[in-house]
Amino acid sequence: MGSAFLITTLDRPEELLRCVATIMNQSILPEEIVVVDASKSSIEDRVREIVDPSQVELVYVLAPRGRTRQLNLGIRESSRDPLFFVDDDAELDPSFHAAMLEAFRWGGPSVGGVQAVMENNNPRPLPERAAKAIFLLSRRTKDKPGRMLPSGYHTIPVKPSKPLQSEVIWLGATGYRRSVLEEFHFDESPDGPVRREDIDFSYRVSRRYKLLITPEARFHHCKAPNARLGAREGRRSQLVNDYLVFRKNLPVAPLQNASFAWAMLGTLGLELLKMALTGKSQPLMGTLDAVAKIARMERCRVLSRRQRRRDGYQSA
Repeated sequence: MGSAFLITTLDRPEELLRCVATIMNQSILPEEIVVVDASKSSIEDRVREIVDPSQVELVYVLAPRGRTRQLNLGIRESSRDPLFFVDDDAELDPSFHAAMLEAFRWGGPSVGGVQAVMENNNPRPLPERAAKAIFLLSRRTKDKPGRMLPSGYHTIPVKPSKPLQSEVIWLGATGYRRSVLEEFHFDESPDGPVRREDIDFSYRVSRRYKLLITPEARFHHCKAPNARLGAREGRRSQLVNDYLVFRKNLPVAPLQNASFAWAMLGTLGLELLKMALTGKSQPLMGTLDAVAKIARMERCRVLSRRQRRRDGYQSA
């Protein structure tokens, strides 16, 4: 059975068209492209103009807005194996598909997912990486295996010289085996992560399967400028989702709790420094908003756990 590409999109028509065009320019074409579109206006006809001259099947689905819902819907719409997830603002190298298929063949059945390398993604300056390492925050490494940190944050290689195993992979240009997608799903629950869905999903998968990052498959992330959240709300949402990923996937234990608190302290310090250097206060305000919300969520979690213990004791 041949492979498929899945693109979820929202109000990025020109980016979507460019992305589909790079798929159709692959040295090995997929059998299917699935587009799950939550935009105000569909551009199915324009996408079909690109795809229809080939033998590639196009499945174009209109859906309510919601990243994880769109992903799960797209997975259900396809039965191909493997299924490649591509951001709508990604542009793929012509050899991307062939290299990803080769990585799955090379890795064997124990490999459940493979991530490509973003060409315009580089490690941050050394002082920033050092600070993030000290405070157990997510950071990009050059050529070291990716892993989940006790704080719930992660490291991920962005310039590997050979295929590397990782406990987490991003979703911008990634493939998963069909067997993995039948076993695992993206979290659609109201209290599930909606901005770190790739970290949540991939870490759960990595408990059962190997995940690889291969330098042979490459893409360019065009980083569409139409940000959907302001700086303050975006930062708040990002940090709250970091907390949700942390609580969902790591044990409730003193080391992990202290690590996450330490990471939050480091985040505040870095945002204060950035504000002093740039004069921009909105990211810092968003961080403070997030810390306050996380404190409330943590208090509710502790109170709920105590209540369950009391109920269990009374019914014993």
